[in-house]
Amino acid sequence: MNLYLIGLPGVGKTTVGAALADRLQWSLVDLDRQIETVARTPIAQIFAESGEAEFRALESQQLRLVAQQRRTVVATGGGVVCSEQNILTMQHSGKLVFLDDTIDNIRARLGRNQLAKRPILGSGSAAELIALAERRRPAYLRADVRLDVSSMSVLEVVDAIRTALLA
Repeated sequence: MNLYLIGLPGVGKTTVGAALADRLQWSLVDLDRQIETVARTPIAQIFAESGEAEFRALESQQLRLVAQQRRTVVATGGGVVCSEQNILTMQHSGKLVFLDDTIDNIRARLGRNQLAKRPILGSGSAAELIALAERRRPAYLRADVRLDVSSMSVLEVVDAIRTALLA
């Protein structure tokens, strides 16, 4: 079984994923970093040169490879849920954990520096993030575990995930 962390960009999937993998003594895969490694290109450049469709194809391909692993925590990209096949791939090989946070917290966490690296966010305005959250929310709600992480520390999130999965 794998654990797939899903949620908006900037919600903390990579940070929580690292702490969770450490606590469980599982492997960690940051799907976006894996795509960049395989493509030998930053995600922003993939979007700029090849478009979102090409990025999503790479994302689906790498997700299928990761799904063959076991005992892996996967910090997904926020848009991995845009594909029904991706959702099914994750469901068949593990559990989905939706990390939900406020738009204000996400914007504060990302800051201007990170916004430039995340082309799907545009300018990163609250309105753009709210629209993105509304479009993706139905897919995120298909998760096995849903956590409001807005007032939780990383370790509290890790403990909540472990408790939810052991229940």
